[in-house]
Amino acid sequence: MKRVIISLVLLGLTVIFSVSTYSRLNSVSEKLTSQLDDIKKSADDISLSAQKLQAFSDEIEKNKSFFYTAMHHENMDDIKDSLARARARLEYNDSEDFAVEISSLKNYIEHMTELEKTDLTNIF
Repeated sequence: MKRVIISLVLLGLTVIFSVSTYSRLNSVSEKLTSQLDDIKKSADDISLSAQKLQAFSDEIEKNKSFFYTAMHHENMDDIKDSLARARARLEYNDSEDFAVEISSLKNYIEHMTELEKTDLTNIF
């Protein structure tokens, strides 16, 4: 009986941890997506876009340890690569390709929450 109770407690803690991790990942993802929408709207103004992109990058850095703990490293590497390409597009004043890179970043952010969702597909 003691083993059953310990097993149920461990299962409960695991479920609580999974739900709280996904909840935080979802809230951070929504915040980042909102920032990316704001950046894309200001893509024609290079200096404003640079400031907003720096704020986005700071937010990524602030949550970096959580991201590396909660998700696959390859996803985070894809986000960082896309962010570097967006910075390069911005430096060369290529607002059209910059907007495409921002859309790509947004897709990576949205995709990461889908990949880490706690459901039967991701468990098995």
